[in-house]
Amino acid sequence: MKFQAIVCAIDFSLASRKALEVAVTMAKRFDATLTLLHVYPTPGYVLPEGFVVAAPEALVRVDEAAHAAMDQWVKNAETLGAPQVTGHLAMGHPASEVERWLISHPSDLLVLGSHGHSAIGSMLLGSVADRLARTVGIPLLLVPGKEG
Repeated sequence: MKFQAIVCAIDFSLASRKALEVAVTMAKRFDATLTLLHVYPTPGYVLPEGFVVAAPEALVRVDEAAHAAMDQWVKNAETLGAPQVTGHLAMGHPASEVERWLISHPSDLLVLGSHGHSAIGSMLLGSVADRLARTVGIPLLLVPGKEG
């Protein structure tokens, strides 16, 4: 199997750093394009009456911080030797937005870092990796974030 378009979903954590390293290795091996995709939640507050979106100034600050972090991660991927790398940001639920991205941007491989939550933690918090493994329809390479 030859991978031509690789997506690495990142959350700027250590687990994502390890996934980035593996994704760059795969991109170099197959001379594939690499897209770094970061999804951040809509800033706001949950109240008994519903969800309140944060003030516009807060949205701008979150967006600026996400862009600055993504720029650094793209540079890191280039330094590691990624042949062709781009970064994209989305706001929303991580699994849903990754699924949406993959529908509109056909890809051959999804690389994702695992935080290694316990089974109980995954049941209570929901696992982005678990959901994506069941829904994306392309190979998923799950990179453990913990030192072995």
